[in-house]
Amino acid sequence: MTGNQAQLLEEVKALLIRHARNRGESIEQFFNRQLHERILGRRLGEPMQNVRLLRLSDDEVNILEELWSLEQLKVFPQWHRNENPARTDVPLIVFRGWDRVFLIDGQSRVNRWSARCDKGPHRVLVIEPQSHVTNPFPSAGTSP
Repeated sequence: MTGNQAQLLEEVKALLIRHARNRGESIEQFFNRQLHERILGRRLGEPMQNVRLLRLSDDEVNILEELWSLEQLKVFPQWHRNENPARTDVPLIVFRGWDRVFLIDGQSRVNRWSARCDKGPHRVLVIEPQSHVTNPFPSAGTSP
């Protein structure tokens, strides 16, 4: 993992830890629950049981830094309507892999930018599973 990859992975974890702590979860549990919810299209109390969890580590994921327009962000299903994010100066977190793309963190920011017609570009950290990491939900549908 390059120095930049290590920094981006640490930034992802730093962004997710507040949410994880609020729910009494580890960063890995929070991330996987969010991912499972997006894949299944419904809220869950915890990550799915008996499903391999994706580890946020340099041997399982790559992190990419990208700039996305509001139009790119508006394709995601809206999980809630809150337009008052705690912060607007941090990147969104998106999962892209296994023929799917999901917004993991940043719905309130997207809602705010949409309401204010803030077309961006907006900074996004994209989590991609490495090629050797198999899809734990091969029969689930694909994202938009």
